[in-house]
Amino acid sequence: MTARQVTIEDVARTAGVSRQTVSNALNAPHRLRATTLARVTAAIEELGYQPDQSARSLRTGTRKVIGYPAPADNPVDPNPLMGGFLQALVSAADAVGHRVLLFRCDPDQGAAAVAKSFHGLIAARQVDGFVLSDVVHDDSRVDVLTEAGFPFAAFGRTAPGRPQNWVDIDSAEATAELVRLLLAQGHRRICYVNSAASLPWLADRRAGLLRAAADAPGGAFEVGVPDDDPAALSQALQRLLSGPDRPTALVCASDWLALT
Repeated sequence: MTARQVTIEDVARTAGVSRQTVSNALNAPHRLRATTLARVTAAIEELGYQPDQSARSLRTGTRKVIGYPAPADNPVDPNPLMGGFLQALVSAADAVGHRVLLFRCDPDQGAAAVAKSFHGLIAARQVDGFVLSDVVHDDSRVDVLTEAGFPFAAFGRTAPGRPQNWVDIDSAEATAELVRLLLAQGHRRICYVNSAASLPWLADRRAGLLRAAADAPGGAFEVGVPDDDPAALSQALQRLLSGPDRPTALVCASDWLALT
C-alpha cells in the first residue's frame, strides 16, 4: 500500500481506534493518553500516512505556506548571501511542516504594484504570512502588510517608529570589530571602501567603522564609488595606494567591493 492510498480509516483500523482518535492524534494530541497516542503514531509511521493538507486547510483556515518575495538578482552586484538565506528559510519551514511560496514583487515599480502582489495572495488565502528580505527603512512592503494587518517578519530593520518584526545582523558592530582587529595588528591608516548606495546596512557599517577608527592616530580614509563602476573603484584605489599617505589596510563595505 503506497502513501497516497492510505486513508485515515486505514490508520484507525491498524491502531485499533476510531477515526476521531486518529484525528485527535494529528490535531489535538494532548487529548489522548500517552499509550493511545503512541499506538496511533506507530500506525501512521508504519503505513506512511500523509494527512490531506487541503482538507485540513479548509478546517483550520491555514495553508502552512509562507510567502517570500524573491529579491531581484543584480548580475553587476550579485548577493551570494541570499542563496544561503533562501535555503535556510526553506529548511526551517520544512522542519515545522510549512512550505515557502516564491513570488515576484519589485518595490521599484511603486506602492500600487507592491500592494497588488501582496493583496492577491492574501485575498486568495494562499499564504499564512510573509518573510521579507533586503528591507529598507521606508519599505513599501512593510506599509502594505501593516495596513492589511497580515503577519510578516523581516530580515533587516525598518526605521524607528515603524513596525518592528525583524531579525538582523549587527552591521555596525561587525565593521567595528574589523577595525579593532586591524588596530590590534598595528594598522593606523585604514581605508574604508564604501558603496555609493544609500542602503541602511551600508550606513550602519560606515558608522561602525568611523566609531572604532576614531582613536586611530592616522585617521580613516574613505573611498566611495558607484555600484556599477568597478573601473572607477580600481582607479581610485590605485591612486590612493600609490600616494605618499597610502593606507596600510582596507575595509570593504561588501563582498563585491572586496572582489573588485
